[in-house]
Amino acid sequence: MRTASYVLIPGAGRRAWYWHRLVPELRAWGHDAERVALPADDDSAGAALAVGVVSLGVALLTA
Repeated sequence: MRTASYVLIPGAGRRAWYWHRLVPELRAWGHDAERVALPADDDSAGAALAVGVVSLGVALLTA
């Protein structure tokens, strides 16, 4: 089976917790999965910070 790597990005709630059931399932199938939380509580956080958080998730999978 071909495996894949996933960085799971939350929607409006911006919390990584939303993926707590999917990550173990993906890993059980042999995939790599990392979930990230976006800076929802920081009113000054913009798109650049969100991109940085997602980039960190990608880095964790490729390290």
